[in-house]
Amino acid sequence: MDIVNTLMVENNSNELMMATIFGSIIFFVFTAFCVSYLLIFRRKRQEHKDQLVASQKEFQAQLLQSQVEVQELTYNGLSRELHDNVGQLLNTALLLLGLAEREIPQPPDTLKTAYATLGDAINELRSLSKSLNREWLEQFNLLDNLTTEVKRLQQPQLSVSTVFPSNTRVELEPAMQIILFRIIQEAMQNAIKHAQASNIQIHLEEKAQQLLVRIIDNGKGFNAKEPTAGLGIKNMQHRVHVLGGQITWESMLPQGTTVQVSIPIKQ
Repeated sequence: MDIVNTLMVENNSNELMMATIFGSIIFFVFTAFCVSYLLIFRRKRQEHKDQLVASQKEFQAQLLQSQVEVQELTYNGLSRELHDNVGQLLNTALLLLGLAEREIPQPPDTLKTAYATLGDAINELRSLSKSLNREWLEQFNLLDNLTTEVKRLQQPQLSVSTVFPSNTRVELEPAMQIILFRIIQEAMQNAIKHAQASNIQIHLEEKAQQLLVRIIDNGKGFNAKEPTAGLGIKNMQHRVHVLGGQITWESMLPQGTTVQVSIPIKQ
């Protein structure tokens, strides 16, 4: 009987041990399943959030790109208007002044000055019309057009210059170069119109797959920490956003302003 009881106790112990082991296995499997499910759920939820953010960014980029395209179409229409209408009127006025100058034996200096000034105005108008023409901009080169724009803005009371290495190349599509050119134009116009600058420098360099542009002026500056709602600044921010870059303003009253633009270059 003792042997039988001993065997029964051992069998019960073995069964209890097996049940404990089996229960532990089930518990660990269930726990692992719950943890895995939780991790997968969190990952799926994060992926969904990332997709929503990406979709929103894409929508904003497309919206801003559309705004830029509308502005470029407006520029194109303005270019044709300047060339076909205003340009023709000025050319007619120049022709009439030339005829009047020939008919007068000794034309006054004021008439000669007016003739020369009107000729300069027509050349300026042609340059401006050219810079607004979208068809001409299809083969756009940022560096060449910056050089032309600098010459156009150059005045006795205003010095504008470009600073970039001789081997600098802008590895951006023409459409993107046009947008960047508009940003620089806006910065220069702000410096001339609002900051009343007498010296503007445009620095351009490529660094760490980024195209860095700095527009530095010696104008009266502004408080960069205060929020600004100017249309020009908003346009610049929108255009930089379309290019996937960043833009900052560094300014201290009254020590001028530095506008820095960083655009990624896709290799």
